Amino acid sequence: MFNPEEWTKLFMTIQGKSKTVYINEHTGLSKLRVTFTKEQQMALDRKRVDTGGPLLQNRGE
Repeated sequence: MFNPEEWTKLFMTIQGKSKTVYINEHTGLSKLRVTFTKEQQMALDRKRVDTGGPLLQNRGE
């Protein structure tokens, strides 16, 4: 069962484009927003998320 409370929202720059990435709090695995189903995306959007943190940069390292 999908639980939106387990996911933390981050914004990253990937290949020069800004992307929304979610990190699973239990496993530490990351997923792009577009890989979730529409229903899961709506559940994540309804969840209150603190996105005021710093932007992460992925420089291909």
